Amino acid sequence: MNNKWTRWLCVGVLSAGIAWAAPGSVTKVVDINRASEAELVTLKGIGPKMAHHIIENREHAGPFPNLEAVSRVKGVNAHVIKRWVAHNPKRIVVIQPKLK
Repeated sequence: MNNKWTRWLCVGVLSAGIAWAAPGSVTKVVDINRASEAELVTLKGIGPKMAHHIIENREHAGPFPNLEAVSRVKGVNAHVIKRWVAHNPKRIVVIQPKLK
């Protein structure tokens, strides 16, 4: 069996931290509000400098209420966010921290 569906098995289990992946690979979901620099740079389109800016902004201004709010980071706009989502399907999430 060498058809398209047997070569590429897609798994979509977000609750387990696994998103769309090729067979034998595991792709983690990245929460913008909790991710470290190392985790952010695993996303296509986010390099070390952008990851640093995202974390600095998050620490200074608080958590992002949604993905669109990441546009408050220098160098990020709606077009950049659309590219991130297109290049990282089902990998970017924004989870609100629990209130104390």
